[in-house]
Amino acid sequence: VGEIGGQSIDGIAFENEVQKSIENYKRNFNIPAVDAATTQQIREQVWNTMSQDILYGAEYDQIGIRVSEAEVNDMFLGDNLHSQVEQAFRNPETGQFDLNRVKQTYAQAEEDEDLKARLVQFEADVKRLRSISKLESLIMKGLSMPEFAGKDNFLGNESKYDVELACKRYASVADSTIDFSETDVKRYYDVHKKDYEQDASRDLEFVTFNVEPSADDVEKVSVWFAEKMEEFRTTANDTTFINRNSDNRFRAPWVTAGNTGLMPQVDTALFGAEVGYVHGPFQNGYTWKAAKLLGIKESPDTVEARHILIDLTQGKERSKALADSLFEVIKAGGDFAQLARDFSNDPGSGAKGGELGKFTEGQMVPEFNDACFEGKKGDMVVVLSQFGHHIIDVMDQIGMSEKRSIAILERTVEASTKTRQEYYAQAAEFARSVSDLASFESEIATRNLNKRFGPNLKQSDLEIPGLESPREVVRWAYESEKGATSKVFELGNDFVVAVLSEVREDGYTPLESVREEIEAEVIKEKKAAMFEKELESALAGATSVADVASKVQLAPETKNGITFGSGVIQGFGRELTVVGAMAGLAEGKLSKPLIGDQGVYVLSITLKSTPPELANYHDQALTLGTGLGNRVSFEVLNALKEKGNIVDNRGKFY
Repeated sequence: VGEIGGQSIDGIAFENEVQKSIENYKRNFNIPAVDAATTQQIREQVWNTMSQDILYGAEYDQIGIRVSEAEVNDMFLGDNLHSQVEQAFRNPETGQFDLNRVKQTYAQAEEDEDLKARLVQFEADVKRLRSISKLESLIMKGLSMPEFAGKDNFLGNESKYDVELACKRYASVADSTIDFSETDVKRYYDVHKKDYEQDASRDLEFVTFNVEPSADDVEKVSVWFAEKMEEFRTTANDTTFINRNSDNRFRAPWVTAGNTGLMPQVDTALFGAEVGYVHGPFQNGYTWKAAKLLGIKESPDTVEARHILIDLTQGKERSKALADSLFEVIKAGGDFAQLARDFSNDPGSGAKGGELGKFTEGQMVPEFNDACFEGKKGDMVVVLSQFGHHIIDVMDQIGMSEKRSIAILERTVEASTKTRQEYYAQAAEFARSVSDLASFESEIATRNLNKRFGPNLKQSDLEIPGLESPREVVRWAYESEKGATSKVFELGNDFVVAVLSEVREDGYTPLESVREEIEAEVIKEKKAAMFEKELESALAGATSVADVASKVQLAPETKNGITFGSGVIQGFGRELTVVGAMAGLAEGKLSKPLIGDQGVYVLSITLKSTPPELANYHDQALTLGTGLGNRVSFEVLNALKEKGNIVDNRGKFY
C-alpha cells in the first residue's frame, strides 16, 4: 500500500494494525461497530503513526535516542509521570491521578490477556511519544537566535522611511505591444521550474441524475396513510404504534404554540383542539405526516438548576450509593457547590458548583427534564439518566405557559425500484452518447443538463462536493486517461456520469498547462528591462526624483512611514525588493532603477526615522527564538516526510 523512507508497507500488515485500532476504539467508547467515516479516520491515524515511527526511528538510531524500562517505570509509577498516564488513570470521583489505579491495572493484567495486550500497547504509545519529545528537545536546544538578529528585527519593524518616488507601472503599457519568442517562454519556464512543482491530482466534470419519486410512488404513501389513520386515532399505545409504523422513533416533547416545528395552520389546529385530536395527513415536500395531540399542561417556561453527576464508570449500584450518600450530606446541611466541585463527573458545571444556568423544556435528557419541569422550585431529587445519577436542585422556575405534547406519524416517499430503473436508463443513455470531453460538453448543452466539477482530486480523497461516498469515482479517475468518460455510478440517490478533464502527475506542471501565466511573466520581464533603460537615461544629470519623473512623463509621489519589516508601499502593495533597497540607501541620494512587482522605481529617502538604541536585544532575540522553537514539531516532521520520499498507494485499495 505504499513506501516510507525506502521501507515497503505491506497491505495485510497495515490492515491488521487498522483493525486492532478499530477494536481499541470500540472498547474505549463501548460501541459495537464504527461507521465508514470513523474507519477512514482510524486508517489515516495508523498511516501517520507508521510514517512517524519509520522516519523518526531512523533518526533515533543515528543519534542514539532510547527509552529505557526504568524510564517507562518512572513515567507510569514514579515521580515523572507522563501526561497520557495521568489522564488515563484518574479517579472518576475526584478527577485526580490515582497511583493505586495504575498498580491495580498492572495486577489485573497478569490474569487478563486482553487487558495485558492493551497495556503493552499503551506503554508502546507512551514510549513513542517520549522518543519524539527527546528528538524535538534536542533540536530545540540546538537552535539559538543571536542578539544581532534580534536587533535587525527590531530595527526592521521600528525604523521608518519617508520617500519620494517615481514608478513606471507595467500596466501603463499594453501587453499586446510587447514582442516575445518561444525561446523566451521556454527560458523563463526552465529558470522558474521549481515554482511549478505539483502533486498528482485529477479534475472531473460530471452530471447527476437525481432520483425523485414518481406519481405512483407518492400514491402508494397516500394509500398507506389512508389505511393507518383510523388506527392512529384509536390506538391505546401511541409509542408502540409510532415505533412500528413511522419513519421516525416516538417523540412527543412538550411545546408551546408556534414552536411545534409544523406548518402554521397545523400548529393552530393542534392548539385549538382537545386531547386525542388527530390532524392530517399533510405533506411537506416528499414527507407525509399526521399529528396527534397527546396531552395539555401548564409548566414553567424556563428552569434554573444545578446538579452533581455521578457517572456509571464504576457500575450503576456504586453510582447510586455515592449519589444517595451525597444527597443525605446535602440534606443535613452540606455545601452543594463544594460537593459538586469535588465529586461531579460533569466537569463543565462541576467547576461552577454544579450550576447549569437557565434552560427551556426539551434541552435536557428526558429524566432530567421531567424532574425540573414537573417538580417545583426548591425540589431536590436523585434521578438516573443515560449519563448516570444526578442530584438535582431546582433553584428557580420562571414563567408559566400552556404546553402540548404532540406525536408525529411520518412516512417519506421513496423512489421505487421501477422509478430508479427509469433514472438509470436516462443516465446510461447519456453515457452511451459521450466518448470524450467535446461530446460530453455537447450532450450537456443539447439536453440542458447542469454540469458540476470535482477539481484537484488527490488519490486518497474521500469527498467530492455534492456526491455521496464518491471513492469509486476517485479510483476510476486515477485508473483512466485524460478525456475518458465513465460508466454510470450509483451514489446514494444519484446516478453519475463523469469525464476526466485534466490529469496531473507528480513532478512539474507541463509548460502548456501554465503557458498563459508564463507568457504574462515574460511580458512583465520585457517591460521591466525596457523601463529600466528609460529610467537609467532619465537619471543622467538628474538631482531629484522630480527631475527623473519629468523626463519620463511621470508624477512624483510621496510615501511616508514605510517599514522594512512590512515591505509594503502604500498604493503599491508588497514591494520587498524596493523596500529592501531603502535600507542601504543614504538619505537624500537617488537610487538606481529598482525592478518591483508593480513597476520600475526610482526613489530618494527624504527622512529615515530610527528608534533609540536599546541596552541589549536579548528579549527580541528570545522572542524570535521562541517562534522558531514553536515550529519544530511541524517543520521536523515535514522535513522528514520530504526526505523519506513517501509513496502512498492506499487510494488504489480503499
